[in-house]
Amino acid sequence: MYLTYGRFNSMHVISLMACLVLFVLLNSVRYIKSHYFYAVAYSCVLFASVLATSFSSDSLDMAGGINTALVPILLMGVTLIALISNWKSTYFYGLVAVPLVWFLFSYSMSNPAGWDTAGVDYGSLFFQRAFQMTLALVLATALAAYLSKRVFEQLDGLEENACQAREAEIITARYLANMSHEIRTPLNGIIGMSGLLVQSDLSPTQTKYACVVRDCSEGLLTIINDVLDLSKIDAGKLSLYPETFDIRHLVKNLAELNSVNARKTGLQLKVKIDDNIPQFLVGDKGRLRQVIQNLVNNAIKFTETGGIYIFLRGEEMGPGRFALRVYIRDTGIGIASADIPRVFERFEQDGGASNIGGTGLGLSICKELVGEMGGQIKADSRVGKGTVFAFRVTLPIAAELEEDLTAVIKSRSAA
Repeated sequence: MYLTYGRFNSMHVISLMACLVLFVLLNSVRYIKSHYFYAVAYSCVLFASVLATSFSSDSLDMAGGINTALVPILLMGVTLIALISNWKSTYFYGLVAVPLVWFLFSYSMSNPAGWDTAGVDYGSLFFQRAFQMTLALVLATALAAYLSKRVFEQLDGLEENACQAREAEIITARYLANMSHEIRTPLNGIIGMSGLLVQSDLSPTQTKYACVVRDCSEGLLTIINDVLDLSKIDAGKLSLYPETFDIRHLVKNLAELNSVNARKTGLQLKVKIDDNIPQFLVGDKGRLRQVIQNLVNNAIKFTETGGIYIFLRGEEMGPGRFALRVYIRDTGIGIASADIPRVFERFEQDGGASNIGGTGLGLSICKELVGEMGGQIKADSRVGKGTVFAFRVTLPIAAELEEDLTAVIKSRSAA
């Protein structure tokens, strides 16, 4: 405006003050949640700005009263009020704006400073312009109020549907959790008894059948545990229980248990742990083990030849904290690049190989668990070459145990 008019006047000050007030209102959204407050505040700022400009003492030698350039601003205010608040506030804005327009046009026509008044009927001119503006305001107010009412009715309906959906989701999650607990109790009995049955004096055929019962029961238990975990995640009830644990022992023990399944299909399972990995960390040992177990199970399931390799790497992240990075690499069928973003979604099979079995929940649970631990998980793969799943979590180092372990190693070396 300064470049347009060549000087800075009172109307420029009014515009800057209005912008400042609007900026303060926008930043107060986080503190004040009432839409009525913002509707009233915006209306007051708009009306006050129009009045201040109309009665400005420095009006570039123009007549006092409403400026034609302010008319669209008053009309735009109707739409903004309809969006900010509701149809009632929109009608109220229109009821205030119409008398204001008549007053300002009346003042403008009665104060024609600097005009050539010869042969001009200002009464007719005043009435014509005021009537046009009133008609525009009435139409804009009616249309904006109608649209506002319809939009907010739709939003209320959507909010109600969302609340019902959330309630149904919570009920479903509770039902699944209760059912999972009820089913797991007898299923654990079946697994235990079938295990004892396999070790008893049976014929080869009977042993085979007992092994099938045990394996199917263990598979069903895995699915039930996955469903239970997902129901906890959805209900926001998943909790972590940090404890001091031996990360090296955890991974080696896990690899030893899974090597039996790997050898059944002719695969090798190897572990490599970097020397800088602390012996003891603080975290949820059970959930960390669950993530690695799921990834190893996936690797075995989708690998026909070659092997599975577990790598532990990482680096210290300041005093007493360690960024642990776990890699599980396989030489399996691989995943197409286009499918990698979907492998962590629920009910999606690794690599799209739905004929191999499973529910497609394992990787989704891994992603949720790693996220709960404040980490990230990702995958890299090439079709026919294998896949690497990697996740990173930052955990505290159990400093006292590390110092004790270092002292024991030094004493043994000295001896």
